[in-house]
Amino acid sequence: MSRGLGDVYKRQVDADWTILPGLSFKPALSLFEVNSNNYTFWDAFWNGPRDYITTRNANADTYKWRQYQADAVFNYVKSFNEKHNLNVTAGYAYYFRKEARLAAAGRGASTDLIPTLNASSVPVSVSSSITERSMQGIFARIGYDYKDKYLISVSARYDGASNLGTNNKWGFFPGVSLGWHVDKEKFWSFMPENLMRLKLRASYGVNGNISGLGDYTAQGSYSVGSKYLGNAGITMGTMANQDLSWEESKTFDIGTDISFFNNRLNFIFDYFNRTTDNLLTNRTLPHSTGFGSIFTNLGRLQNRGIESVSYTHLRAHETSQDLV
Repeated sequence: MSRGLGDVYKRQVDADWTILPGLSFKPALSLFEVNSNNYTFWDAFWNGPRDYITTRNANADTYKWRQYQADAVFNYVKSFNEKHNLNVTAGYAYYFRKEARLAAAGRGASTDLIPTLNASSVPVSVSSSITERSMQGIFARIGYDYKDKYLISVSARYDGASNLGTNNKWGFFPGVSLGWHVDKEKFWSFMPENLMRLKLRASYGVNGNISGLGDYTAQGSYSVGSKYLGNAGITMGTMANQDLSWEESKTFDIGTDISFFNNRLNFIFDYFNRTTDNLLTNRTLPHSTGFGSIFTNLGRLQNRGIESVSYTHLRAHETSQDLV
């Protein structure tokens, strides 16, 4: 017999407040929660004509995931003299997640009439865990264009994560991009209208990554539940590394967008050069340390190449004919 109960709870509240002409504030708060409870009980049964199995294995587990996320974003949009366009964004983001697990197993219940774990006469195992992770950061972006001809964007993020080392919890990630709509220049007038459009662009940015990093990898871990000389014991599971930091990718990109026949035929070409430093990886340790490895920042990876994309937009035209 196996049964499970679970529910998912979602709530989100947001707003859009115009403080002044061109200036808005958008706060958002969300809650996501998952709860599940499962238990299994094996009734006694006949295994052939002679063997009556009364092991009556029983298992039960409960799981809870709770996640909060809050964002507060200010945005300012302004045009000057119908030539200069400014778009400024700044904000704060917060994320928190907590997981809790509890599982137990037993056997040897005296009857099938009580199919719950408390009826087991022999405890088999019990385990539990509680983990938490939080992230927060501030960010800003300034975008400017002149007649939608010359474009520049500057951005920056300053993010922190609880699962990084105490010495390197925060990282700074800037970025800049430039664009030029060549087809909007006066010298482009020799080209028939909508025959060809050309945009040149370049960008450089730094991104942070901590995917694959456990909640407490930097703090190290301990193994419990065992005995040493008859007493409850604790052993170290993984070595702490308070210098764990963000894995950083620095990317330079230069490219062009070309379209023909009023954007019906489009081509995108890019050259990119991406260097990733402080790779998050396991480093093998000598046996004399008592540990097999330590999770650390080590190494560099470089990717560079050329990318191209082409696509078409087909437009259907409606036709009509009058019948007399």
